[in-house]
Amino acid sequence: MSNYGISHTDVMDSVWHVVHAVNNLPEFEIEYPLSVDEQRRIAADFESVSGVGFDNCAGAIDGVLIWIQEPSLREAKRVKFGLNCKAVGDVNGRILYISIAYGTSAAKCVAFEASDLYARLENGLLKYGLVLFGDNAYLNSAFMATPYLHVSGNPNKKSEDNYYFYHSQLRIWVECVFVMLAARWGILRTTMHSKYTVTKEHWACFALDCLHNFCLDERGRSFTGEALMATDPLLDIDREHTC
Repeated sequence: MSNYGISHTDVMDSVWHVVHAVNNLPEFEIEYPLSVDEQRRIAADFESVSGVGFDNCAGAIDGVLIWIQEPSLREAKRVKFGLNCKAVGDVNGRILYISIAYGTSAAKCVAFEASDLYARLENGLLKYGLVLFGDNAYLNSAFMATPYLHVSGNPNKKSEDNYYFYHSQLRIWVECVFVMLAARWGILRTTMHSKYTVTKEHWACFALDCLHNFCLDERGRSFTGEALMATDPLLDIDREHTC
């Protein structure tokens, strides 16, 4: 950067201006849809990739570690450090909800129950029997479907084992979202620098998630008046075999 007469500080100032702009743009806001029609559309997309026609999955939820270097003593006092990121995804790779409420030491269930999405779900966000699909780190409930435990290979639990398989067939789509995010944004494959505060690391993650959805939404559109169709090899997903 010094070759162009631009300091590292100036570049980072510009980066954080962009991060703030992205996070404050209403059109980029990530919020699980309240619309019944939108929830049904999400469920219909999941049904189309389900081997047994599950028609009630309105999103797949899981967590991912965002690596960070050791924060200040005021922010953490543990040996290993990271952000506990919770996300809900659809079969198109879009992020329907994102939350970073705790560090990696917190259990998935605890981090989920601290989110505003959990409160909305408790208040009847999902309609007509729709649920989220999550693994056994979450609690089975009226709005969360989890698989059976310890059923793999058990001849006396064949039905439960089959359910586990087809449940995971839909649950894997949120893992595909995490893979796409890491492939698109290289910073998510590394440890965020310790000179950035935890708050700034939150902001950066949210901005990348917003831009990820924007990139998906803009596929197939022309830009600056040119007839260039947006393509994204990261989304060349074989739906029959998932990821």
